[in-house]
Amino acid sequence: MTRILLVFILLLSLFSCGESRMEKTMERIRTVSDSDTKAAARMMDSISVEVKSGTEYTRMRYDLLKIRIDDKNDVKPMSDKMIAYLVKYFEENGNNTDRQEAYFYAGSVYRDLNDTPRSIDYFQKSIDVMADSDRTDSLLMRNAYSNLYYLFYNVQDYKNALAMAEKEYALSLELRSLSVTTLMHLGNACLATDDEPKAMKCFDDVLRQVKQSGALQQGDIPYVLLYSYANSGRKVKARECFGLTEKALPRRNDALACNARGEYYRLMGMTDDAIACYRTILKESKDEYNMYDAAKALFLLYTEKGDVAAANWCGKEFVRLTERLDLAQNQLRAATVNNRYQYHLDRESVLKTERERALYMNIAAYAALFAMVAAFTFVVVYMRKKNKALKMQLALNDRLNSMKTQLSDIREETKRKERMIEDVKADLADRETNLMNVGEELQRNEQLLADMKKRLADKMRQSETLMQMLQQAEMEDAAGDVVAAVRKSAEGKKKLSAGEWRQLISAVNSLHPDFKDLLLQRNEGLTEQQVQVCYLMRIGLTGPQINNVVDISRTTVWRWTQAYRWIYSIEDPN
Repeated sequence: MTRILLVFILLLSLFSCGESRMEKTMERIRTVSDSDTKAAARMMDSISVEVKSGTEYTRMRYDLLKIRIDDKNDVKPMSDKMIAYLVKYFEENGNNTDRQEAYFYAGSVYRDLNDTPRSIDYFQKSIDVMADSDRTDSLLMRNAYSNLYYLFYNVQDYKNALAMAEKEYALSLELRSLSVTTLMHLGNACLATDDEPKAMKCFDDVLRQVKQSGALQQGDIPYVLLYSYANSGRKVKARECFGLTEKALPRRNDALACNARGEYYRLMGMTDDAIACYRTILKESKDEYNMYDAAKALFLLYTEKGDVAAANWCGKEFVRLTERLDLAQNQLRAATVNNRYQYHLDRESVLKTERERALYMNIAAYAALFAMVAAFTFVVVYMRKKNKALKMQLALNDRLNSMKTQLSDIREETKRKERMIEDVKADLADRETNLMNVGEELQRNEQLLADMKKRLADKMRQSETLMQMLQQAEMEDAAGDVVAAVRKSAEGKKKLSAGEWRQLISAVNSLHPDFKDLLLQRNEGLTEQQVQVCYLMRIGLTGPQINNVVDISRTTVWRWTQAYRWIYSIEDPN
């Protein structure tokens, strides 16, 4: 069983690693498609077999990436079957990043299928998802605004086209990737809404970049600029753009090039050349939007020339193309989608407000319920405390009654005690009388005792004096040799030995018993030499004499004698 579990875990790990590797590969292909769509398409083909063995999510991501690369390679879709399935799948199983990309490429598919209303709807959904997401692909959002501009402009809804172009321009500035395409979109939208100064500023910025870039001169931009300048009557700028188109690769039968040159010839009064360009578009081009513009221009030119037959033919062609393009219905449907989308946003706002209101109502209800519970709890707690206080009061009343009874008993006992005290007082009075008599007797005895103490003290003083004199005599006899040794040392004749120092200190302590304690009390931490100097000072030696006794410098002896000078002032009790 354990072995089977280990094998299962190993297979699951390998499968997870494979899925992770496939995701990284597709992300790398996505990055490559931004610069080399052909190489990205080949890379997609190389992993197509491996993807089939992956999870459903991996296969869906692969299909969405394939639609992205086909869109960049201008591969037109045959139907919306695949993108419709992908949109449904990612709406149910994907995250915001998956949904915003699925909606965007759904808009691209319906744009290529000329289903303008649904294309607008999906591009707007993609923008909404990106706006509400924490991770927004700003580049994808800019491209969505660019596509919405294109769709609104083609159905001649210039007001919305301008709004989309301005948002595309703002995002491009934010991304620091302002392209000539974005400037052309803003310029065309401004020109269509009669804001010619702003349009010309955009076109001038584009022209300046085109003149600085050889690659741009080979593309469609010079022809679009030529058409825009010619259509707005700017001859100088139109002539400058025409010169750029002459330097570019020849595009004689190209619908865009012919339309731009025709508009330029028309501005310059070269009617025949303009007619030739427009007729080339009608005969050889399949671009119905350029054919629509060419038929309209030819109708006006033939009308100005007075060629009624040719004008009628161009008018019929113009009507046919109008019906084929179904511009009126497309504009109506686009407006309907836009209004429906706005209604959807308004409805979402109303629902959000209602949800918030319901939330606030729930919060208020919960708050009221909480307040009621809190009030009930407060009442219960208050009643319990009140009952407890009442019980305590009753207990105190019982105790007070008991204390009153005890107080009455105590009063009776007090009266009894008072009577006993009166009896005791009478007895005490008798005892005091006896005590006074005893006291008088004691005073007489104390007087006698005091006289005896005085006589005894006189005798003790006489005995102490006698003993002190005897002790001093004995001390002098015992210390005779020591004194002689000290005198010799004071005269510089002899140094005292350690034994003699001990005898001297013992003799001084015998003569002056309090000196040692007084010395330690007033000076703590004395060294042996300092003690010797103090004892020599106590027997009355001067500084020079002390220098002869101790082996210390004169300065030190002088400093110590000054510090312990109080020793000389000690009075001799004898």
